[in-house]
Amino acid sequence: MPRVVRYWLILVTGGWLVHTAAAQKHLVLQSPEDKRDEYNVILRKVFKRIYGDDVVASVLCVPSFVPEEAAGILKTPQGYEAFALTPSASTWSTEYHRFIKEVDAHGKEIPFNPAKNLKKGLPTSYHGIKTHLQSRRLSPQLAERIKQLWQAKLLEALHPPPEPKDNERVIVLDGVSYYYSMPLQGHGLVTAEGKLVDQNTAVWLMGEFSEALTAYAKGKASESDLKKALRRIETKKN
Repeated sequence: MPRVVRYWLILVTGGWLVHTAAAQKHLVLQSPEDKRDEYNVILRKVFKRIYGDDVVASVLCVPSFVPEEAAGILKTPQGYEAFALTPSASTWSTEYHRFIKEVDAHGKEIPFNPAKNLKKGLPTSYHGIKTHLQSRRLSPQLAERIKQLWQAKLLEALHPPPEPKDNERVIVLDGVSYYYSMPLQGHGLVTAEGKLVDQNTAVWLMGEFSEALTAYAKGKASESDLKKALRRIETKKN
């Protein structure tokens, strides 16, 4: 689970601006600006498999310091399958030079040296990142419950309830964001973000379930484990 640090003051240290984030009560719809963000654009290219026509629901996990990962449900001629999609390298680490420009003592940008990536065992660009898909049969009843959960949460993101005026804000140093996607009738492919801030919120439990779905697809969790994680979010009141 993500590391979340809570303070009551805004903290700026050593040139590191720490952003505050409101504790999410629901998923937040991805904005046009989010979709144009360079990192997100590249992530969608690396994980293009999760947007295939046979994918009925997916989640892209974007953590701090470790490679991104995706999971979801496939609809095959034989039935439903849970899947996990693992990359050969971190997109952020591979393209770090693109997002964070390095400058010399005079403020002049230092050209990217591909040898730096190769020395770290990384490809020289995201084009060299390969993804590996693992899948596992999923009962139709369980698949339908997961689909209903995704649909409900994404519809809620499309029509969010009003936030309380005293919505608490916390400082997040690092953590995990989950991007949930699903085609919805009349809306096309809808994507919404869950940023984990407070434990035991619906958004936090969605993150826990996403991890359980990934583990199930990899054969590291049982269907019983998956049902327990699903039941926790299904029975969450708010």
